[in-house]
Amino acid sequence: GYEADVVKSLGSFVIGTLNLVVSMLPGSIVTVAELVGFDGTNKAASIGLLEKCYEGGGLLAPYAALVMSAYHLQMRSFMGESPTNEELEGVRAILDEGLKNYPNSCVYLIELAEYHAIRRNPEGALRTMDLAGRSCDRPALALVVNMKKAVYHMLCVEWEEAIDCVRRASLCHEQVGRRTYVPFFGLLEAILRKLTGQDYQSCVDRVEKYRAMKKSNWRASDLLAFKKIEEYSKRPDRVNPSIDVVELMMLQFYCLNKASLAVIRGPLRKLLVDAEATSVQDEARRQVLLAELHRLAGETDQAIALSEWVIDREDELMPPQPVPESADPIVLRPYWSGTCLVALLVKGQALADKGEWESAQATAEQMNATAWRLQQIDPTPKARNSFLAMMSNTIQSYAGAKPSGGYFDMTLKFKRHALSKRLEGRAENELCDSEEKLDSGFVSADED
Repeated sequence: GYEADVVKSLGSFVIGTLNLVVSMLPGSIVTVAELVGFDGTNKAASIGLLEKCYEGGGLLAPYAALVMSAYHLQMRSFMGESPTNEELEGVRAILDEGLKNYPNSCVYLIELAEYHAIRRNPEGALRTMDLAGRSCDRPALALVVNMKKAVYHMLCVEWEEAIDCVRRASLCHEQVGRRTYVPFFGLLEAILRKLTGQDYQSCVDRVEKYRAMKKSNWRASDLLAFKKIEEYSKRPDRVNPSIDVVELMMLQFYCLNKASLAVIRGPLRKLLVDAEATSVQDEARRQVLLAELHRLAGETDQAIALSEWVIDREDELMPPQPVPESADPIVLRPYWSGTCLVALLVKGQALADKGEWESAQATAEQMNATAWRLQQIDPTPKARNSFLAMMSNTIQSYAGAKPSGGYFDMTLKFKRHALSKRLEGRAENELCDSEEKLDSGFVSADED
């Protein structure tokens, strides 16, 4: 009937979007999703359905365009993957067409800013995000605009400007009575203020105010804020904002791959080189962040060497079990940051970048063993008294669904999954002698 085109557009969009989401999940969760009818095995087919919806020009074509753009520009960065130049050119064509049809659309402009960022042009992303901010009339989008501007300023090493954007993002929630993310924004502002030599007591007070509120479902990022702000308020001499800010850029905002090579090799690397680590735990965090910067600069041998320095000290970095309630916060820093896993992840990615696939596979298997070891750590002794909590952790561990320790669990779990998929893709391509199908995992469209 006359509604056939609408039904086809709806079907292609819904099935394509759901299957695309399922295809990005870790294997154990994909297995469960497939039992109820989803197909998580063919990501290309899911993208094909979205492209069909978009090219059909139907009711949901604009939404299909945004889903495809968000997948290539944002979700793949979260997964630790890199879109090819051809895919980026396709995304740019989609965004240009969208802005032609919907001039000054805030959502399309936000995606265009991400396009510039993934091309390692954060300055261009900031200019585009300024346009998005002027086109935005909704508080929720204003928060996104300000937070992304803060990230882009950090990629440009413009700390003062980033502080202003973080405060604006926090006010978007504070002014309407929402509590989620406000503690995390307070922590980030405190880190940036300490980094620039400013007073940050107002940030500490704000986080403590929200900690006292009755709320049981704080986000992991807010729980991290409560933990870190204790150190910033009680022992400011033992915290290192240089390490903290780069760590958040890598594991919370997963944006280091969007920094220009000049910034990676210059200010960001210098920030870490000049940082004074007062313990082996903080030195390990510093070394693994330097390793990632070397990897992103294409210096894989240095990245591997720095990662191995951390990996060799895994026993020393693991907190004691059971963790005493009086444990020094420094002892738990590698746990909260997943430092041992991050080192293995960086090493595995660097080995894959070099084409040393067997060594990369061995590193991935070592990651699984380390993740299992981290899952046995209980930094909150009181939780052991709960039978339900114990059973929940045991079931999740055996199902492979439980994160691997720390506040950046989901980021690390997805990046582990992405590395495994990359290695599986290598094996499949070797079987069919199609070497040209492989991507290096490192893309820089604007720089050699």
